[in-house]
Amino acid sequence: MRRRVFEQGRDYALDVLGRVHHVHLATTTPDGAPVIRALNAVIVDDYILFHGAQAGEKSETLGRAAVLTAEEVVANVPSYFVDPERACPATTLYDSAQAHGVIEEIEDVGLKARMLAALMQKYQPEGGYKPISASDPLYERAVRGILVFGVRLDNVSGKAKLGQNRNAEELTRVVLGLWQRGHRGDVRAIQRIFEANPNLQRPARFLTREGLWLEPALDASALDDVVSLLDGQYWVRGAPLEELRQAHLGAQVWVGVRNAEGRVIASARAITDGARQALLADVVVAPNQRGQGLGRQLIEFALDHPALRGVRLIRLGTADQQRFYGHFGFVDVAELKLGFTATQMIRKRSGDPPAPPVPPTAE
Repeated sequence: MRRRVFEQGRDYALDVLGRVHHVHLATTTPDGAPVIRALNAVIVDDYILFHGAQAGEKSETLGRAAVLTAEEVVANVPSYFVDPERACPATTLYDSAQAHGVIEEIEDVGLKARMLAALMQKYQPEGGYKPISASDPLYERAVRGILVFGVRLDNVSGKAKLGQNRNAEELTRVVLGLWQRGHRGDVRAIQRIFEANPNLQRPARFLTREGLWLEPALDASALDDVVSLLDGQYWVRGAPLEELRQAHLGAQVWVGVRNAEGRVIASARAITDGARQALLADVVVAPNQRGQGLGRQLIEFALDHPALRGVRLIRLGTADQQRFYGHFGFVDVAELKLGFTATQMIRKRSGDPPAPPVPPTAE
């Protein structure tokens, strides 16, 4: 059975084309031979841009019609999530985008320099080089000599296949199947499904008893809410805001509770190897929501997360909530029978974070 996909707007398409690691170019040579290439590309000034050698196959495609495509697999969904016998329900969830146009040579040195700067920012964001400028003697010759190709972004389209075509019963089975399977990316896929299907009645696993949303995979859009919740908490006092942001973005587990207005009112994160050990941290509930059982439901949800579900030792630190965490089986390390004598140790760094790497200089 052919599954429908769902058209997305221009902003969505540009986001996909801009964020993927590489795009695919499909075009032809002047004699009609097909050309397909994987490219490092960036979006600058309403162009999608890439570079190449003055002599080569890509240079022969100037003036030719072309399609640039980008795609990201969100999750592979096996058939048995939906039907125990039929193979037909097997599918792939994905994001995709296309840009149709004619390949132009970019001759404006300012645009060429901005393209190279954007390329370095995308693929070497840590820096470690002198910023690129068309007028800088270090780069002036290289900028003028490089061949830069561009396709205008006048005709772009995007498609997202995130379960919009399935009925509520099927989609519920897919969501619960992904949660139970717990492969890398499955939890984020659930979050994407919820976002793409806002009218779906969420399974009970993803709701609090009061009907609030339990979010399985918070992302950068929740940072402001969560950092605000953490402001003033004793365990992060004095921590730079950027450090808190990076800690949450780098966690394998980041769950939360969202209220009816869309704000995150509770959050918890964890780092884990998925098998032996994990650290649960930054558990916080909005002050006006405490004492209503929300924190307990959040911890239950976090401990059921696929990345924590099978972990043998889960650690945390608390100055005043020992009794609360005791309800979930947490005990003082001193009471834990490890089979050997252990000293719990910690190393605290002081000072500023390390600077970006400095490139070696030739002697």
